[in-house]
Amino acid sequence: MVNLGVSFGKSARSIAQTALTDTTAINKQNEYAYTLWSQNPDSLILLSKGTLLKSEQIQYTAGKMNAYINLGVGYYEKGDYKNAISFYQKGIKLAQQTGDYTKEANSMSSMTNAFIALGLHDEALKYLYQALDIAEKHDLKKVIGHILHNIGMVYHYQKKVDQAISFYGKSKAYYEELGDSTNNTFILGNIGHLYLMKKDYKMAQQHYKHSLSLARFFKNSKATSNALISLGKVNSELGDDTEALKYYEQAKTVSESTGERTEYLRLLTNMSDSYSNLGQIEQAEWVAKLGYELASQQGQLYYSSTAAELLSKIYENKGNHLAALKYYKLFKSNQDSLDNKSNREALIRLEEKYGFEKSKEKIESDHHSVLNKKQNQLYLATSVIISLIIVSILLYILFVQKRKANAALRKAKSLIEKEFVNLEISNRFKKQLISIMAHDIRGPIANVKMILMLDDEGDLSPETGKRTQQRIAGGA
Repeated sequence: MVNLGVSFGKSARSIAQTALTDTTAINKQNEYAYTLWSQNPDSLILLSKGTLLKSEQIQYTAGKMNAYINLGVGYYEKGDYKNAISFYQKGIKLAQQTGDYTKEANSMSSMTNAFIALGLHDEALKYLYQALDIAEKHDLKKVIGHILHNIGMVYHYQKKVDQAISFYGKSKAYYEELGDSTNNTFILGNIGHLYLMKKDYKMAQQHYKHSLSLARFFKNSKATSNALISLGKVNSELGDDTEALKYYEQAKTVSESTGERTEYLRLLTNMSDSYSNLGQIEQAEWVAKLGYELASQQGQLYYSSTAAELLSKIYENKGNHLAALKYYKLFKSNQDSLDNKSNREALIRLEEKYGFEKSKEKIESDHHSVLNKKQNQLYLATSVIISLIIVSILLYILFVQKRKANAALRKAKSLIEKEFVNLEISNRFKKQLISIMAHDIRGPIANVKMILMLDDEGDLSPETGKRTQQRIAGGA
């Protein structure tokens, strides 16, 4: 556990060094935990839970992300596919938040193994193609190779042989481009299985032989043994059990040197078949018995059932009906147990599948609810914005019209002022004109008035009056 109590006297530098040590320890523990995925998934889960707790205590996002992904791996190996998917998704979410595209795409690809195990092939392909899009966008070639291989696996399980072969081939090409042929041993083996399924024995042999040469080059004992067993099986199906046994003997030597047991049991079953086909009954019996004993010790119901069936047939052919009946009963007993186990596993998988689908439906329902709420908010916001735009346009139109009216008023005012000035000038001119005319008329009128007055009074002689009239007339 990380000690979070820090004394007041501790310097900032000391605190930083403590944090660095903690994150380094978490990274190392996560790396070590991952190495246990195949041989000890329980320890992987236990260690990953510890690093997850430490990472949460010190708010270390990368540590949490790797712990979640490791837990996904561990629960997958334990057959707890629902938990595996849950932890993978948490790791993927943190990878998205931190922008770690490699972890995001690679974890999406790995998570699909759990979907395949649950029979959710469409869901697996959906995530694989999402992961492929991310990996191609960021040119993550190694991740692309892994994704293409897993797409091939989905089609392999769906028995879409040609599509599976195509994707396995693309995956192989990516690894070869990177100069990494270590994964090609298994890819070639998978392609060989597909050709064997198609009864194309020639192509199956070619791929198994290529896989064998790579496995030997990289000194991969497990891959070497698998390739040898596969080559033996092809020869057996072609009717050449003598050649098949040569490959089986080589595989037996390799398997016994590594202590690997599951593939060893498959090998013993195939060897017993080939010895029986060749009429070497004693050898077939010895190998089948060895297979039965080992399978019973390990609790491998499938191989103990298969070995018991072989022994029942061998003793039937030898005329030992009592032994044949004994092993037939053992075969039936193991077969019943195997069927019950298969039924239980199928039930568990159905329950997990149902639980996952219900969880998925809830998530989708919540998503639609949030989406509808956001859409309603968007519609409301859009309506408000449109209303504001309309009001703004109307205000602008009113403003423009007001400006135009003010301009017209100013122009009219200017014209009125000009007319007023012109009128003032006209009035002054009229007054001046009348003044001049009045001055010019006043003198003659006064003279006429005076003459008329003199004439009335009789003071004006006729001759003088006549001259005065002529003068006035001439002046007029």
